Amino acid sequence: MSKYNDITIQEICSLLKKNQEDRVRSENISRSRDERYNPYPNGWNRLDFYKECFSDMFIDGFLMTYPHGTVIRQAQRSYYYRGEQQIFKSSQASLFRRLNEITNKEKSLVEEFVAYMRIADFLDLLLKFDHTQEFLALPLKSNNKSLNTGIDLLYEQLAQHYGFETVWLDVTSDFEVALFFSCCKFNNTLKKWEPLNNMDFNVKHETKFGVIFRKPTNHTSNFIPLDLQQTKILPVGFQPFMRCHMQNSYVALMDKSYNLQKDNSFEMLRFKHSEKLSNYIFKKMDCGKKIYPYEGLNLMTEELEELKKRKIFIIETFDYVCEEKKFKSLNKEKLKQLLVHYGYEIINASNYFSNEKKKKVNELYDDFNIEKTYNIKLKTRLTFIPPEN
Repeated sequence: MSKYNDITIQEICSLLKKNQEDRVRSENISRSRDERYNPYPNGWNRLDFYKECFSDMFIDGFLMTYPHGTVIRQAQRSYYYRGEQQIFKSSQASLFRRLNEITNKEKSLVEEFVAYMRIADFLDLLLKFDHTQEFLALPLKSNNKSLNTGIDLLYEQLAQHYGFETVWLDVTSDFEVALFFSCCKFNNTLKKWEPLNNMDFNVKHETKFGVIFRKPTNHTSNFIPLDLQQTKILPVGFQPFMRCHMQNSYVALMDKSYNLQKDNSFEMLRFKHSEKLSNYIFKKMDCGKKIYPYEGLNLMTEELEELKKRKIFIIETFDYVCEEKKFKSLNKEKLKQLLVHYGYEIINASNYFSNEKKKKVNELYDDFNIEKTYNIKLKTRLTFIPPEN
């Protein structure tokens, strides 16, 4: 297991400076990709070609396909980060944390299946909005030619950002975001973010420290085939609504028995909490608004909270989740009986969401244009795979 490396306030300031340099570099590369961009100023050559291809990773709005879907990427930076408020024994995805506490195998299976049904109902809600449908129908171009390539709705990763239990762990490429989550807390009573204070720090030894997990984006483990990687880090990028890209979001996929502390490719940076630092990053991130902006789904807070606790599901949701690879071999009737036994219900009905609220969300995005709103240009690079002969 990796050991903690203690860092000072001065070192945190250096990391903030490096983070800003990363941001400026990507902005400069994106700015250079305007209509007058000439990747081969001295005539075509292989070196310029490689430089151009690799620089694709450092611009906002570039379309790339990954195992979890086709993503509108955000510019790559130097590191992946995860910030935590205190020293934890284990950093795992929220669903795995809960399942690992359940010793009864039947109950564990039921709770995992229910978590997926809640995510499926979240998808059903997302698809009700015009904003989501317009995102899925975005026109993409390469060399001014329209492409039929579709963008994927990463609904599991979106669900993770709205508090659903999933198999994904939040990661970011923005040090400021990681530092915010290390130094700030969400007040569930007042429904707002607050900086940590001395009362939070002095509960026990573990709460005296904030922790930042850090891994270089060019780490050698990233070049190992994805199936063999212990922790698979994948971009979320630009999705419907704003929360994911405002947090420069990536996600880590680990198995049930693994946690971030076991991944030696991540360095664990530990710093001593102070109210001065907490207040600084709280104000720098505009009291949380820079990573938790006002957006359409804020109007659906009550519905989202209900979905996260839902115990009654429609038959369409049940059938949809049964088609998941991990559940496909299960006997449906036996599974229904298990669900009932553990306090859940499957009914023959339809999901209902307020038409009035859906209309209000749609109105917020009446004139939405992803390129103008985020100052990006959607683009991709066509690739050619030679035939075997």
